Amino acid sequence: MSLETYRDSIDILDDKIIKLLEKRKTYSKKIGEIKQKKGLGIFLLERENAILQRLKLTSQKLEHWEIDQIYNSIFKVSRLTQR
Repeated sequence: MSLETYRDSIDILDDKIIKLLEKRKTYSKKIGEIKQKKGLGIFLLERENAILQRLKLTSQKLEHWEIDQIYNSIFKVSRLTQR
């Protein structure tokens, strides 16, 4: 494939990723509302660690440190959304 074809493919993937991140943010907001009603804290290290472990076991191409980098940013946005 050509450079442009690869770039077009990445653009399509990026559009899908954005839609999924928007959906994740919507779910995070709902979770934040539930936590607030129940008087629960926003930050759950055990939950974040469990997600990272699951993803590291699932991924076949990403290095563990790459998953950490990506998901620590996602977790930060989710925590802000839940406030």
